[in-house]
Amino acid sequence: MNHTNTAALTTETITHLHSHHYALVDDFLTQEIADTLLQDAQILFTKGSITQHYFSFGGALYQKPNVHELDLSGDVSATTIGSWITVLDTVGPEFLRRIHEFDEEASKNDALVRRLCLDVDYTPAIKLQVNSGGGSFPWHFDNASTCLCNV
Repeated sequence: MNHTNTAALTTETITHLHSHHYALVDDFLTQEIADTLLQDAQILFTKGSITQHYFSFGGALYQKPNVHELDLSGDVSATTIGSWITVLDTVGPEFLRRIHEFDEEASKNDALVRRLCLDVDYTPAIKLQVNSGGGSFPWHFDNASTCLCNV
């Protein structure tokens, strides 16, 4: 079953990602998988699998108010994260692969083109986040080497 529409990652979208450090990708996921992911996220949150997130700063540990996360890159399986295994095994890598292909092709034509230099040989680190108090926590870097994409 095809869960993604790589055609949604257009040249314009990827160029926007490079120049503005974000991009909106409409219709990248099929409606069926998007609905299933939402349903499974609600189940995971209700079961307590998505836990309060904390961060370290200056040697102290701080709570991110109303921010709950589940690291999908840890010790997980379809039985523990449901349909989110599809994001980890298929959707995330396909997203990175498409951007990598664009970067490779663009750099053949222009050595100075901006690239994300994505490593497509590894499964990307993916976190599922629930913001339970309204608002959002959409765009940040956990460390200087992190490339962050939000779905």
